[in-house]
Amino acid sequence: MVSPKHVMLMFTIIAPSAICFGAVYRVGDASGWHPTFNYTKWASSNKFHVGDTIRFEYNAIFHNVKEVTEPNYRACNGTKAIATYFSGNDSFTLNHPGHRYFLCGFPYHCRYGQKVEIDVVGEGSSPSPSPSPSPSPSPVADKNPANIKGLECFNTLMVVSNHIKTGHLNVQIFDFVNIINSIGIGAILATMLSTDDGTSRPIFTAGEAVKFITQNNYILFKVNKLIEVLHCWKRFSSRSMDNVLQEIFRREDETFLTLKATCKPFLVPFYDLRLTLLFVGFFTKERLK
Repeated sequence: MVSPKHVMLMFTIIAPSAICFGAVYRVGDASGWHPTFNYTKWASSNKFHVGDTIRFEYNAIFHNVKEVTEPNYRACNGTKAIATYFSGNDSFTLNHPGHRYFLCGFPYHCRYGQKVEIDVVGEGSSPSPSPSPSPSPSPVADKNPANIKGLECFNTLMVVSNHIKTGHLNVQIFDFVNIINSIGIGAILATMLSTDDGTSRPIFTAGEAVKFITQNNYILFKVNKLIEVLHCWKRFSSRSMDNVLQEIFRREDETFLTLKATCKPFLVPFYDLRLTLLFVGFFTKERLK
């Protein structure tokens, strides 16, 4: 039987140890660290104290963690990070009260929500109110999300345009393809899945690529009434497409990723409106065959 004196001694030794170690929070809980989770809601549902630890768990092929300043957090700017981590399992001890800001530095991930603000409170303090963030533009949803089209119209418009430019009636759309004025969902999706960030790491997972195309379909392929001459329901808008593609294929050093720089050789899917056939073009550094 343990005497009361021994019990008191055990309590005296163990109790301070319990005080020295704070709670450990896995960012995103079971969901982990990825672009489609609501980290603002997650952070507001927890109370972080000095001494606690937050842990980011993720696939290091597709994501990283950058600690940034508040202005860069609001702007989703990871180019001037305080520190960058990419182990796939990164822990941060919250040593002092105040706000800390984290985001994923992979292109477009932060804008899809892969960022979190941690408000750390001291003992006996209440969480400080966060400054009201300026509303960020939400991705424009397609007015008809079940009808993700564009390949047929792209093919028609680009071929007609190239006929006018070259004067050759036999010119094909795949003679003029590059990443900035690509030719449809198939090519965009294939490029997103295959383009790396310069270190052989893909920029997008399959799920992220599909979600991006779905949410930005209305921007990529602006809806217009039926154009009788071209026989398509969608109007190609090169300016809106350029803006979107330049955003997602921009490196942190502000240079653009291109097919020639990242994927060679490369298979690109095309759709022949005249033959109503889906086929694959073979791209090399020299030319598209």
